[in-house]
Amino acid sequence: MKFFYDFCDDLKEVFERCEKIISKYPKGLNEAGMKNLGKYNVFEENASKNYICYLLSFWVNHQCGLKREVCIKVTVANTFMMLFAFIQDDIIDREIDYKDISKTIMLSNLYFSEFMSIYREVFKHHEEIWDYYDFYMKKWSKSIIDEQINMNNKIPLGNEKMVSLISAKAELIKIAVVGICILAKREELLNIYFKAIDRILFSLQIADDYIDWKKDLKRGNTNILLREFVKKRGIKHDEQIKESNVKEEIIFGSLVDDLYMALVENSHNLNSIIGDKNIYIKEYNDSILNFMKIQRENCLEKRRVIKLGGFFNWVDKNIFNK
Repeated sequence: MKFFYDFCDDLKEVFERCEKIISKYPKGLNEAGMKNLGKYNVFEENASKNYICYLLSFWVNHQCGLKREVCIKVTVANTFMMLFAFIQDDIIDREIDYKDISKTIMLSNLYFSEFMSIYREVFKHHEEIWDYYDFYMKKWSKSIIDEQINMNNKIPLGNEKMVSLISAKAELIKIAVVGICILAKREELLNIYFKAIDRILFSLQIADDYIDWKKDLKRGNTNILLREFVKKRGIKHDEQIKESNVKEEIIFGSLVDDLYMALVENSHNLNSIIGDKNIYIKEYNDSILNFMKIQRENCLEKRRVIKLGGFFNWVDKNIFNK
């Protein structure tokens, strides 16, 4: 995990600076903000490990060579942007208790304000950053609104257009890349990095949706695994999907194989884009691919055990005792 350990000290400072800023929020909001930040602080034991959201600036800067302090400032700003985006996702996915909605929305406003404040300072001589910001904010907003339509279409999973539609849900992350490249006067790198990031985000979304499919099924959220399940079973989108049927398809069908092979193809495409220009991006994507490879092997092993005589035990455990 060089993509993490090579920048561990830098990232610790990023989260320390975020904590210092949030600690000065008005009473009530500061406590809620620290708790919210803790959910995504990669140094917390049970935190979500959204490495790319905080490390992308450092990965790109490895090629651009900005001073450490500048890169940390940009990363702090983009961490607040990601916290803002995570709250929007949580509200849309109905993951926030109604009693906490008001406080959480106010927190997201403060996060967004921090991003804007830092970017105004760092990019005061680089007005072009705001054209990119405007473009990606609008693209991200539209992707969130159109998510259900996009996920219900018939475009094959590995298709270039589908990759773009899926990655657009995290489009705001590209603002970090723009910031580093503009400051380093390396804007010629942007097109390559944008294409590479689309591929990484596609890989990450497949892995995340594999992990979250049960939760997404219960809440009615869009999910790639469930999308492919519906296509395989010929189920209408307004029909009720049974958890037991999805489990059956995962173990006995080709659902996980298809997701894994989509990632294999996606990784080949990423390698053709980025080559050896950035070892961290390649390693991070490889870690996602390896995770799904292990999941696929686990499913194959379960299938093998069942064929050896554990079928009735599996039915009892997964169907009747859900």
